[in-house]
Amino acid sequence: MRATSRHQELEQRVIDALTRGVPPEAWMTNLSEHAFELIYEDVKYNLKVTMGSHTLFYIEVNDQTVCEAEVLVLQDGGLKVLLGGKAHTVNYEKTKVGLKIHVDGHPCFFPDDFDPTKMCAPGTGKLLRYLVPDGGRAVEGVAYCEIEVMKTVMPLMATSTGVVAHKVQPGSALETGDELCAVAVEDPSAVKVSQPFSGEFT
Repeated sequence: MRATSRHQELEQRVIDALTRGVPPEAWMTNLSEHAFELIYEDVKYNLKVTMGSHTLFYIEVNDQTVCEAEVLVLQDGGLKVLLGGKAHTVNYEKTKVGLKIHVDGHPCFFPDDFDPTKMCAPGTGKLLRYLVPDGGRAVEGVAYCEIEVMKTVMPLMATSTGVVAHKVQPGSALETGDELCAVAVEDPSAVKVSQPFSGEFT
């Protein structure tokens, strides 16, 4: 998905440059190789995707080729992925906090790299009230606000410890990934970060 989007973006940049009579920059012309990071269950995977054609992809993890896949775009915007002799239907949605994917109806979530200086809404809803005042101290794992989701009140737990600055007014509607508070983190060394994958991908 990301390799196709990146390829299309670079291809358009090259076309735009040539249309203006300007030679494209060297970095624009690497249309076939794309590097990405994906985080799953607190493990960060470094991927390199090489496009053999508009539908054929070779995927490497830590410089080890792990698979090749053929990808076809469906009319509804989803993908049909042919992998290891089996076909899978993939639907995806880019959110403010990561990538939501359904593979044959099974959900997966690949979050963006964690930013300890922000606390964000995990889903849609309405902000009811803050439990930590503006300029107050939030504690990781302790509720800092309450939101309403489908007429149910839910506390949100702080993901960092530090002084907070409110970014959204109570009563506001929330979308996934909306920043509720900025955090001046007390101890950056204590922040949990995703660990890079170092084994062999099987």
